[in-house]
Amino acid sequence: MEKIDIGQKIKSIREDKGITLQELANITGFSSAILSQIENHLESPSLGTLFKIAKGLGVDIGVFFGVEGKDSFSITKKGEGVKVARF
Repeated sequence: MEKIDIGQKIKSIREDKGITLQELANITGFSSAILSQIENHLESPSLGTLFKIAKGLGVDIGVFFGVEGKDSFSITKKGEGVKVARF
């Protein structure tokens, strides 16, 4: 199974855009503490949380899963999709 480091991707995008944790917290409505825990793998975000973070960063949620430039949503049969582990 391919390991996707969502927390690191969030942090990298946030830093590249020059957004502080507090600014992202203000945009998303999450506390900066929770966002920090997500970035440092201490908290496993739900899909809804990831949608809000992606919107706050101005990116498509697909960038967290390595599917930039592809369709945001698709239908796949069981066993054909990319497996993502929350840790």
